[in-house]
Amino acid sequence: MKKPILIAVIALVVAGSGYVTARRQKSRLKFPPHTIVYRLVFYDESEKPVSTDVLIRRVEADGSWRHTQVHADGSVGVSNGKLTGFVTSKETDYNSPEHLHLKYIAERNSKGDTDSWTSPELQDLLMFTTFRENGSKESEMKAVDISRP
Repeated sequence: MKKPILIAVIALVVAGSGYVTARRQKSRLKFPPHTIVYRLVFYDESEKPVSTDVLIRRVEADGSWRHTQVHADGSVGVSNGKLTGFVTSKETDYNSPEHLHLKYIAERNSKGDTDSWTSPELQDLLMFTTFRENGSKESEMKAVDISRP
């Protein structure tokens, strides 16, 4: 009788300490504060630009972010949230490509419907492109300016 109770207590302690450790690690995540201005271009089926928006993304050290999107028609949309983890654990090296003086990792997802450039330094995207099923470009969001406090 004592053995099953001891096993249950040990399991509870392990699970509880794992939960507490995970919560503490999330609260300790520090993100590089930055603001990125993106040009967001939407394309028709023949890959001709049909509209262009401006997206301003501000990220704080605690992972909270705010987007302000100025649409081609002049209307403005705002959204916000909080990052729960790092965007990438990969690292760049001296051979890595650069955009706006930041090294990045270029990737195409396994479905082949998105391309991205991710900056490990900022833990953020520098470019993100979506493709239609036929392979034509649907949209591209590309950083045009980056500032850090």
